[in-house]
Amino acid sequence: MFSCFGDPAAVFKQAYNALTPGSYFEIQDVYFKPHSDDGTVNGTVLERWNEMLIEAAKSIGRDWHMTPKYAGWFKEVGFENVVERVYAWPGNTWPKGKKQKTMGLVGEYRGVENFLF
Repeated sequence: MFSCFGDPAAVFKQAYNALTPGSYFEIQDVYFKPHSDDGTVNGTVLERWNEMLIEAAKSIGRDWHMTPKYAGWFKEVGFENVVERVYAWPGNTWPKGKKQKTMGLVGEYRGVENFLF
């Protein structure tokens, strides 16, 4: 979703206006910015690829890294009790710990509903 709307704040406003008092609106999205805790992504082809994606998105009027703005936009349009949860999700099986390794494998799984985290 992070790049499909030209004006996501307007979409949030439309959602707010369409809801009745007491309703809620939830959005789940990704902040796609590959990084590593130990700096191994720095200077890699993956980092360069992401920079090129950012530039390409800008060329069509999209902000590739807009997800950190969502909570603010929710509040601006009138939503109350806004809760933002941020999770780090490994992109491979290199992290330590069974849970993180399993999360890194998620792309290879077809039955995500069978995961118990």
